[in-house]
Amino acid sequence: MPRPAITSEKRAQVRQRIRECASRIAKSKAAGSQTTVHWSTAITVREIAEEAGISVGTFYTYFDSLAALVQSTWREPVDQLKRDIERDIAKTDDPREQVRILLQHYVDLAMNNERMFKGAMLYVRPDHVERTEQTPFEEDEYFQYLQAALVRGQEIGAFRKFDCREMTQLLLAAIHGALALPINLERFSFDRSSELAEAMIAQLMILLSDNHQEQKSQLPESTSDE
Repeated sequence: MPRPAITSEKRAQVRQRIRECASRIAKSKAAGSQTTVHWSTAITVREIAEEAGISVGTFYTYFDSLAALVQSTWREPVDQLKRDIERDIAKTDDPREQVRILLQHYVDLAMNNERMFKGAMLYVRPDHVERTEQTPFEEDEYFQYLQAALVRGQEIGAFRKFDCREMTQLLLAAIHGALALPINLERFSFDRSSELAEAMIAQLMILLSDNHQEQKSQLPESTSDE
């Protein structure tokens, strides 16, 4: 007699149980340690399977790899980010404001999900860990929204001329770097991530602008006695 099909609800419950078990193991191993324990470096599939009460084979039924398990932990907040973006950029036709909204939402994602940001968005895959299949960034909705706003900004003369695909990557690299710098180099007394990110957004908007007078007005005033 064939087994009954697993419902989507049951599947979601098992996936969540696997994530929770991996998290418990990571916390246990990290207790008293001076370094962060990442699931895909210090935890094995067998440990997770035993904790979750499943077989190793069942683990791979739900996750292709440990790296895929790590990625799944930030899917929910990222999906919420996309819903928030759709809501907010629909409120304005101004591409400048849309770019600002998109960058600010990335900052909010990091600030409101600090653990996820540190554990997933700042995660560096060790050489011995299997690399997950990469997806062209153009297929992601966030990048699509950002690039579309840049294209529209150029069309109406709000932004100077540049390669929109390249600029899309540069904008995210800049805002991500502002958020990550105080965390990665915490031995230095940088401003807080939120403060750096706010200043970065302001400077990026100047960089994009084709209004040179606007750029000049936003530059710091000289403090010389000349």
